[in-house]
Amino acid sequence: MKKTALCAVLLCGLMAATGCNNGDNITPPDFTGDISLKGTVESGGISADLELKRTNDMWIATFSSPESVKGMTVTLDSKGKYGVTYDGLTFDYSMDDVPFISAMQHITKSIEAASDPSQVTATQESEGTKIAGATMGSGFVITSDKDGDLTSVSIGGYTFKADNEDMNTAANVTESSTNSADMTLSTPESTSAPQTSAEEK
Repeated sequence: MKKTALCAVLLCGLMAATGCNNGDNITPPDFTGDISLKGTVESGGISADLELKRTNDMWIATFSSPESVKGMTVTLDSKGKYGVTYDGLTFDYSMDDVPFISAMQHITKSIEAASDPSQVTATQESEGTKIAGATMGSGFVITSDKDGDLTSVSIGGYTFKADNEDMNTAANVTESSTNSADMTLSTPESTSAPQTSAEEK
């Protein structure tokens, strides 16, 4: 009788331990507050390097390569409004005219959605945490390392891979090759001409 009881206790303990190692739902990392990331965004087979920051609910993406978008800055606020500056000038572009605006909207919305534990499912993986949820009509997956630092975001054909060795997040990923095809930024005829800043007027 005692042997049977002991076996039952051991079996329950083994099942509990096994369950914890097989992806039980856990509390996701905290992605609220200011964020500073550096990495590569990929969309439609095209990739670009950028620095992505969130300060006071404002997202700022500053592109460093390829040359066709180097120096371009895209801002997104909490209400979905965006702005584009390039070489110190402010442009009036539609979403389809500027590379990666849609990608940045999906990626930043994914991070914001992941900040609400009730809206996502987080599971423990061998290298960190996997967070799954949905936003903007698409499912997303975010990964973080064992320290809780974001390493990647994937949603609707858009991917962001963090490489933050010198930033706030210490994630190391393989850099994607840069393809500058179809990345030329030019003023579309259907939009208004570039507006210069007050200092240049």
